[in-house]
Amino acid sequence: MSRGDRGLVRASEMAEQKAEKALQRVASSQQVVADMEQRLIQLKQFHTDYTCTADPTTLGNMQAILNRRNFIRRIEEAIIYQRDLLEKTRHEHRCVEQAWRNERAQAKVLDRVCERHSDEARWASERTEQAMLDELSLRKPRMTE
Repeated sequence: MSRGDRGLVRASEMAEQKAEKALQRVASSQQVVADMEQRLIQLKQFHTDYTCTADPTTLGNMQAILNRRNFIRRIEEAIIYQRDLLEKTRHEHRCVEQAWRNERAQAKVLDRVCERHSDEARWASERTEQAMLDELSLRKPRMTE
């Protein structure tokens, strides 16, 4: 294997490693998105639970009613904030996925180049070998008659 061949193989291996690392980033990013989706679901459930249940101790107590409304408003703000954060995280995840696709495509291209280079070297070797065999067969005295 020539120096150029080794360099090409090494470049292909490095591209493959970069694609693997990018895939790990995709998996990690997907987990972050799933966690954030779960937090949003929990916040919505907490909001539903809190707004649907009346606290009998607050009936007639204006300050308690105002505190409850303020708390519900804060929950709603948290839901809006979580939704925005989730959307940003999804966007980041799509960017990470695209980066992985690009790395993977580059690794495939380099792999194909290595294969083609190897095939061409093998074909050249076979042609050389065949030419040598043809030459030997021409030099060999023929046994006729």
